[in-house]
Amino acid sequence: ASRGGERGHDIQVDAEISLEEAAFGVEKEFRLLKGERCAACAGGGVESGSKMIPCKTCNGEGRVRAMQRTMFGNMQTVRECTDCAGRGSRPEQPCTKCKGTGVTRDYKTITVRIPAGVDEGGAIRLRGEGEAGLHGSPAGDLYLRLHVREHEEFGREGNTILSEKHLGFTDAA
Repeated sequence: ASRGGERGHDIQVDAEISLEEAAFGVEKEFRLLKGERCAACAGGGVESGSKMIPCKTCNGEGRVRAMQRTMFGNMQTVRECTDCAGRGSRPEQPCTKCKGTGVTRDYKTITVRIPAGVDEGGAIRLRGEGEAGLHGSPAGDLYLRLHVREHEEFGREGNTILSEKHLGFTDAA
């Protein structure tokens, strides 16, 4: 009764872009330190040449039952097995690189296409680019929150670019 774990956590990253990049769009690279699927065990947490074996704590169920005596009588509780993280099995020999979690922390460079016309505080969602899930579970999402730097010469009101120029009466006429 092997089960996958929960998906990885979502990540939010703040990114500053120029007014020109916000107006015309841009392709940018971001370097992030995050949990990635272990390359040595492909996220399974098992050392090469080893295998998964049934968990002895939960007898392969992934859940542990316990009886508790309360003032209302005996109550049975069921919780996730902590020895196998609810999978029902565990590595006979855990991966030495990730210690059996299936996840290592590493830097990853991500290229993101920022569309033209993005607003201050806007977000771009990148599915599957968040933290890797434990034991081969799917990764979370990456949310890129955009901040537009102020420009020395131009301002912005919605989709309108503004500029202020002082003219004399004769130039204006």
